[in-house]
Amino acid sequence: MKILGVNYANSGLYNNQNVAFSGKHRDCYGNSYVDDKYTSEFTRFKDDITGYNDEKPNADILNLTRATVGTAITDEALKQMHINSFKNIGNNCLKGGLSGASEYVQELKDYGIKEFIMLCSPSECNIIEECQKHNVPITRIYIPLKDIESQQQERYFENNIRTSQFVDVVKALREGNCFIGCESGNIRTKRFLAIVKILDPECKLELKDLNRNPGDYKCAKLIYEHMSKRDKKALGYTEEFENELVKELERNQPISFRY
Repeated sequence: MKILGVNYANSGLYNNQNVAFSGKHRDCYGNSYVDDKYTSEFTRFKDDITGYNDEKPNADILNLTRATVGTAITDEALKQMHINSFKNIGNNCLKGGLSGASEYVQELKDYGIKEFIMLCSPSECNIIEECQKHNVPITRIYIPLKDIESQQQERYFENNIRTSQFVDVVKALREGNCFIGCESGNIRTKRFLAIVKILDPECKLELKDLNRNPGDYKCAKLIYEHMSKRDKKALGYTEEFENELVKELERNQPISFRY
């Protein structure tokens, strides 16, 4: 497989489920990415192509893309919704791209979704306005698109994450009936679910096959280190769980960030 260059960090093209976005899509940098090698839904725009592949890869490319998490949607009403990376993640929770989900807020509410969890910025979709219009609670929590690779990025993450808010989101996922996603429903969504899997001792989501990488553990470690005793108590942390958690976090940290 040849890769000349990749600028579609938010793309769902390279995942195990072969999820495709309809039409011409723009990534987080404002660049368009398209592909006609996987599906007829895509139209090739030669001026926009910056990546080239000989065959469909079975693994992530430079950690830019992640395998789609969750199981296929089976409900017929949900299957009619055009939502990127739309999957069932268990406990009556769904995940997917909020850019598409914003068009189906009322339908998702009728289905049973009681809260939306937003992992992207308001500029990437209009889900906040739609939730307000249909009287559905929505919580926004910051998750980085790229791995944290510098002290500056680390400080930015620490300044934008709120551990009490993280605890509230975890508790909401435990209760179920949530829709969680970022703009595309891929990278940040996968990262947040990996963090939840690491830090929630009572996780009820079906994430047993979710791969976790050092970048996910780095975010989890920063959240854990800023948790208050009240946060830990709210999540039901025990001394035994914390001891094992600390070992797991340290063992999986990026080499450059190990202390």
